[in-house]
Amino acid sequence: MGSESQKKVPIIDLTKEIERGSEEWNEVSKRVRESCEDYGCFEVIYDQILSELREEFFSLTKGLFELPLEIKKKNTNPKVYMAYSPPNPVLPLLESFGIEDASNFDSIQGFAKLMYGDDDVAAQDHFCKIYSTLVKQLNDLHQTIRNLIVDSYGLGKNSETMATMATKTLLRTLKYKPSPPGENILGAYAHTDKPLCTILGEDGSSGLEIETKIDGEWIQWLPSVPNSYIFIVGDPLMVWSNRRLHSVKHKVIMKGEKDRYSLASFLFPLDGTIIKPEEELIDEDHPRVFKEFDIMDFLNFCYSSAESPSIDSDKQVYVFAGV
Repeated sequence: MGSESQKKVPIIDLTKEIERGSEEWNEVSKRVRESCEDYGCFEVIYDQILSELREEFFSLTKGLFELPLEIKKKNTNPKVYMAYSPPNPVLPLLESFGIEDASNFDSIQGFAKLMYGDDDVAAQDHFCKIYSTLVKQLNDLHQTIRNLIVDSYGLGKNSETMATMATKTLLRTLKYKPSPPGENILGAYAHTDKPLCTILGEDGSSGLEIETKIDGEWIQWLPSVPNSYIFIVGDPLMVWSNRRLHSVKHKVIMKGEKDRYSLASFLFPLDGTIIKPEEELIDEDHPRVFKEFDIMDFLNFCYSSAESPSIDSDKQVYVFAGV
């Protein structure tokens, strides 16, 4: 269960467009860096994504989970974690869809055709419009945060390994069934993220818990405003920073009587991308912690039970690439 203490995830307002390089930009970038170093995450206030768009997105998402199982199973992908996942004995409350390369309109359109069938073109078109618009706006937010992080270390546009790294978006939509009355049930196991970074949004039902860096205490994320998001540092971003940024362990605990719906926008470096620490972030006080590695080799290692059957999620990157 999450702690009832006063510890909270940091909150940063990115609603206002700020000129890059301005004094205000530098102040915000410092807060972003400190939040990512100390907590590995922060809550993002960002009402440039209109509440009406978000509400319609979740309305469509809820409709997807009501489809017959044989239709949901059409969302296939040979890559782990990028397709439909039904509830299972380990995580009986969780069900999810995945759309790989969701920034590509064709990917969303292909998914819509599978779910709605060729006869309902109007439903397909509406779905594609809502989903593609939200993905684009989340990608804009991702890029703003990446720029803020790079600038916070004084690297600016000279960094070629993170802010300008080519990525693709995996969009996952998730449904968690409520736990039995009076019980708190694990919805998603404790883990660190394997993409570069993640933006999560909820439909109003809480459940996400974050492990604090200093004392390992679990704190519950309760959004300060209805339509906020949470940005989470992933293992590759921690590697880029030479472990200055913290890849935070998090989980979902279900309690209460409501279904929980959430969206997750994951930024994955393109296949074949080499992940390595930024040279300017290696010095006497911060010696090199990780070797460079191919992102796909790392993902295959993490997601293969044969490769890492008993390694805790937050230890995988150290076992795989630690110096």
